[in-house]
Amino acid sequence: LSPNIPSLANDDKVIAVSAGDLHSLILTKKGKVYRLGWPDNNTVEIGISVKVIAISAGYRHSLILGNDGNVYSFGEDNNGRLGRANIDAGEPRQIERHDWGDFLPSSVKVIAISAGEEHSLILTEYGEVYGFGHNNHGQVGIAGNSGDFWDAIKIQYLIGNIKIIAISAGRRHNLVLSD
Repeated sequence: LSPNIPSLANDDKVIAVSAGDLHSLILTKKGKVYRLGWPDNNTVEIGISVKVIAISAGYRHSLILGNDGNVYSFGEDNNGRLGRANIDAGEPRQIERHDWGDFLPSSVKVIAISAGEEHSLILTEYGEVYGFGHNNHGQVGIAGNSGDFWDAIKIQYLIGNIKIIAISAGRRHNLVLSD
């Protein structure tokens, strides 16, 4: 472990960790999130107004799942991997949702997150998977389109009677587990 691990209160403990390319995340029982490493090689507590229930560190970006069912992202936003307008963010901001087309609706609760290299994945309570970011190898799941997706869009390959229960985003690929 790094010597920069934060000191925690006696009634708090680490409950989750996530290793990215140049940084790592720590989640505590009290819902505090710490970033270690990139971009400044420091340990920083990440301020967020909701209780955090899950974390995922990607290449140079991170995802946080709040107990409100929303996803918050921060870091470098090349290729749309933060799920919103092309704005790098040092502090978490909620990803954008849209109540039209195949985009992530505002009424759907997110239950899992996974940050890959240049893309990210979201799993909903209904077993649907949404992706955003770079799609140069089809990792966002949009066939025949190698562009960037700034908003969470339903992965086309998984539309149908398949219920997904786990997700994992890699460098240029994904894994999903169905029930």
